[in-house]
Amino acid sequence: MKASGMRPSGTSYARLVRALGSIGQTLKANTVFQQMKWADLRPGLREHNALLRAFLRKGQLQHTDYLRVEMGERDLPTPLTFVPGASRTLSSI
Repeated sequence: MKASGMRPSGTSYARLVRALGSIGQTLKANTVFQQMKWADLRPGLREHNALLRAFLRKGQLQHTDYLRVEMGERDLPTPLTFVPGASRTLSSI
């Protein structure tokens, strides 16, 4: 693919992250996510959620923190965005 000058789309990366996450390969899913950024593609909500879901399925909560911070920095909705009163609760902690 690279030799012919083509590169994967954001959708391709998201599907690969989702597929790897669904079989419990979170390290590989995270590597693909990072490769997407190195390829100058900006992961959007779909890609962040695919990786977030993979970490949550494996109970790897410590890895979700950096994703939530990155999502906040990019003004992407985080899982707590849609929980009424969540921002007030978290800001008081």
